[in-house]
Amino acid sequence: MADSSKIVEEYTKVESRRGLSVTSGASHMKLFDPRVLAMGKGEYGRLWSVVTLGLLISFSYIVQGIIIALILEDVFSGRPMAGSIPSFAGLVLIIALRWAMIWANDRIVARAATNIAISLRRRIYHKLYDLGPGWMLSQKSGVVQATIVDGAEALQNYYGRFLPQVIVSSLAGLAIMVILLYVDVIIGLVVGVMMVASLLQPLAIYRGVGSRIRVWFVAMPRLFAEYVDNVQGIVTLKSFNAGKRHGKLLDLKTNALYDAEIGILKDEILWGVPLGLVAAIGGTVAIVIGALRMDAGSLSAGGLLFVLLLVREALRPVTDLRQTIHFSFAGMGAAEGVLDILEAVPPAAAPVDPIAPGTLPPSIAFEGVTFRYRKGDAPAVDNFSFAVQPGEKVALVGRSGSGKTTVTSLLLRFFDPDEGAIRLGGEDIRRIRPERLRAMYSVVSQDTYLFHGTVRDNLLLAKPGASREELESATRAASAHDFITGLPKGYDTVVGERGVKLSGGERQRIAIARAILKGAPILVLDEATSNVDVANESLIRDALDRVARDRTTIIISHRLSAVRDADRIYVIEKGRLAESGSHSDLIRRNGDYHALLMAEGGSV
Repeated sequence: MADSSKIVEEYTKVESRRGLSVTSGASHMKLFDPRVLAMGKGEYGRLWSVVTLGLLISFSYIVQGIIIALILEDVFSGRPMAGSIPSFAGLVLIIALRWAMIWANDRIVARAATNIAISLRRRIYHKLYDLGPGWMLSQKSGVVQATIVDGAEALQNYYGRFLPQVIVSSLAGLAIMVILLYVDVIIGLVVGVMMVASLLQPLAIYRGVGSRIRVWFVAMPRLFAEYVDNVQGIVTLKSFNAGKRHGKLLDLKTNALYDAEIGILKDEILWGVPLGLVAAIGGTVAIVIGALRMDAGSLSAGGLLFVLLLVREALRPVTDLRQTIHFSFAGMGAAEGVLDILEAVPPAAAPVDPIAPGTLPPSIAFEGVTFRYRKGDAPAVDNFSFAVQPGEKVALVGRSGSGKTTVTSLLLRFFDPDEGAIRLGGEDIRRIRPERLRAMYSVVSQDTYLFHGTVRDNLLLAKPGASREELESATRAASAHDFITGLPKGYDTVVGERGVKLSGGERQRIAIARAILKGAPILVLDEATSNVDVANESLIRDALDRVARDRTTIIISHRLSAVRDADRIYVIEKGRLAESGSHSDLIRRNGDYHALLMAEGGSV
């Protein structure tokens, strides 16, 4: 069992900004960071409406104070109450209007905050799509998920609650200070000092506890990611009786996060108390000065009442601001993770000078391609070259880890090579727009992904407007129609998350049907039969043979029985091309291919 102190250290240590492996420079966020302010730009109109209503609400309190002071002055002066009836009516009207403004303000805040959260999630999703699988391979999905969900929610309160309140508190406080300066300069200055100290409170507290807030927002997504990891791996945990051990580890990490959060709350209180005292003492001093002024005859009783009520109203914006300070800390902690994604650089950037639209021949060429997943690592693909002409069927074979699947990732431009070039139809793929490039390929991989939806929904990913006849034609060609119609609701049967309600062979045949439906001129089969049994393999191989007709086909496989009829076979060893030729040519050479075939137990 890991030592608890090490767990705490791990979960309170900031590494590479929230655990996301990017270099965005999003750490050490400022409380009013321009990049964060820019993210809410689309809702500035509504936010200014919130500020305007907030100022009107604050103004209504000031007017209310003035009216109450006038009523009390009439009472203390012995004037008839009948003369105060208009003041009472005005007071009721002010209260009614304020209630209506508060109601409208809350609705606008909710609408603006929700729109900002939706907009942020949309931007993050599109950015993740642009970053692609190559970037996601270096991330923990739970961390990214927490950023999308919790990060956007924390920021909506920063924009909707904290930012407008900063402006309202500042302007309302300034207005009250100006009025008090008009009544009495000394009192106005005292209240002014109190207001400035109170408005500086968020900056002071953020400077004091900002780093710990950041620690919490680093630790929380990591812990969330571990819970997701454990839930997804529940079968493995049960099979090894490891559930309790992992549960105890999660308990330790959860407690570490709890301790970090309690520490933040303590620091907030410690930093907030002195500044709260400044406001309270400032208000008391102003009232005492007012009393002394009245005793000296330089301030009337009505004036003192006016001062008392205005000092009370001066404390209201300060109190409102203090109630929203936590939203700012949570927002800044979340903003770092959001910016880490939004400012991330894709492993394969969009082309600066894309080629003009037009038909590209379905030929592929790798020219001296070298690629490393990380700087300093051994090349996953090393000075690798091969070519496929339109209509050819070419196979890439080799031991596990030889670099075969990396070729697929480079072909789809999830990454760019460190050296060399990859050409499609004679054009460097770095000059082809990503959507156009990927429209050229139909890919069937060993790890088929089906979304939680119906069979029909998953098929229509390939061609959203496909007719029923087109769907059935594709599934028949993939040997999938019969089993689909045998499902409880046929094509409208829900397959479950990742297609869990289907067998491996059934999922694979749906993937093949999708590839057929897409109708791309190049077919990439990446270990398409590696995870199915012999009976399903025969069905799937027949289906793949039908799909491959009249298409340029690349087969990546460690099962050599799947590549015998390829026009050309390339044998990869440690990322380098070991040998190439047809099946019969390679057998005669008695080289690496022959050794792989013998290790597989196959016959020549």
